[in-house]
Amino acid sequence: MRWPIEYTISSLSSHYRALLRSCARHCAIDSGEKLHAATITAGLLASPSSYLRNTILHMYAACGYVRAARKVFDEITQSQKDTVDWTTLVGCYVRTGLPANAISLFVEMHKHGVLPDDITFVCVFNACARLSDDLFGVQGHVYMIKMGWGSCVKACNAVMDTYVKCSLVSEARLVFDEMREKSVVSWTVLLEGVVKLEGLENGRLVFVEMPERNEVAWTIMIVSYAESGFSKEAFLLLGEMLFGSGLGLNYVTLCSLLSACTQSGDVKLGSWVLAKLLTRESFDSWHDLLGNALKNFEVKSLPPRLSELVFTVTVYCAWWERNKRCFRQQSKTTELLEKRIEQWAQCRAYSWKRLKKNDIKQNPLSKLWF
Repeated sequence: MRWPIEYTISSLSSHYRALLRSCARHCAIDSGEKLHAATITAGLLASPSSYLRNTILHMYAACGYVRAARKVFDEITQSQKDTVDWTTLVGCYVRTGLPANAISLFVEMHKHGVLPDDITFVCVFNACARLSDDLFGVQGHVYMIKMGWGSCVKACNAVMDTYVKCSLVSEARLVFDEMREKSVVSWTVLLEGVVKLEGLENGRLVFVEMPERNEVAWTIMIVSYAESGFSKEAFLLLGEMLFGSGLGLNYVTLCSLLSACTQSGDVKLGSWVLAKLLTRESFDSWHDLLGNALKNFEVKSLPPRLSELVFTVTVYCAWWERNKRCFRQQSKTTELLEKRIEQWAQCRAYSWKRLKKNDIKQNPLSKLWF
């Protein structure tokens, strides 16, 4: 018995689509690229009805390969593109730090007569928020209402976030008040805007009024107290979060709190946060977290004790890197150690100009490198 060629192509395309979706879920870009090549070799892309290019587009977008995603997107005929395909690429642009490209693509989508859905609007408003583009944000808000998505909670949350990022807290409040249903995200976005633009006291009123609080809301309030120098209140709120609400600490909360401590010069709370980070987070990503937490800090205002702690952490990070390199049987030289510490120290928490090479060699932790 011989199977019809149409059935064979359809069956193969179905299998490839399933495998490509799996690659997208697990961000398995290597396997995804091999499957893409296999579809070309097998001639499966010649059949537009297979919708393989659409699935390949989603795979590249999910893995953050925006250039490859755009290339595949342009290869899909206009009749085969739907709202999901356009939205996928818009979202990919936003996630990869190209919000202006996302807005341009949305405009192009409108010109082609493709109607957006709620997810499209969420992606577009995320792009506006990153650009602090209040003009396009307002226009997009009007268009969203016109298209019938004015009551969508997720889309309204994204609109509020755009207004907050553009320092338009009154407009954000107006959207919030007009929402029939409000999620914890809605309250959290409003809280962020009020704390940022109206002050800690007004933010506290919103926080108390919240029917439900997530980790982000708690973090906003704790960090705000720490930045304002109210370490006692920050500790009390932190205890209420951990023991009263049953929520746990994550690296976002800890790094945000560390950043606030460095700005306020709170050595006590900052030392506690550093200790928590050292015991909770893996060193594979710790140096990135440290850099993000301290990126806006001025060196000269850093208390000496906190400087010492930060330097100790950088050496610990270098030590962790040393262990990984030993496992891979790679070299571990003094120059490499100095380079690693330089990278971490340049986050302004401890200036490399003030960090002498003798300090590295004399520090007891540096002996762990060799």
